[in-house]
Amino acid sequence: FALRLMAAPGVREVRFGPKQPSGRLFLQTGGLVMIAAGFPQPPAGRTYELWLIAANRPAPIPAGVFDPDPGGHALHIWQQPIEVEFIKAIAVSDEPPGGVPAPTGKILFSAPVTP
Repeated sequence: FALRLMAAPGVREVRFGPKQPSGRLFLQTGGLVMIAAGFPQPPAGRTYELWLIAANRPAPIPAGVFDPDPGGHALHIWQQPIEVEFIKAIAVSDEPPGGVPAPTGKILFSAPVTP
C-alpha cells in the first residue's frame, strides 16, 4: 500500500522540518503515509495523533495514532478515504492512547499542504 500510494498519480507531498521532527507525508485519496525522524517520545501515558485540517470541515479530521520507535523514527500509514483537494494542513498532537475525535493535547507541529 505505502509504495503504491507514494508513487500514485496526483499524490501530494508535505515536507516538514528542518527542526525536529522532520519528514514527509504523502497524501492521496486512498490514504496517507508519513515517514519521519526526530520525534521525542510522547509523555507517559500519551501517544501521537495525526490531524488533517480541511477547508470544508469546521474541525480537524483525526488520521490515526502512532508512536515513534526508541530512536525517534515514525512510520504512519492510514488507509481511509481522503478528500485531498480540501486538505490545507496537517498537525500532530499528543493525545490519550487510542486517540480522540478532536485535539485536546499539545500540538507538536503543523505543516501546510501545498497544491
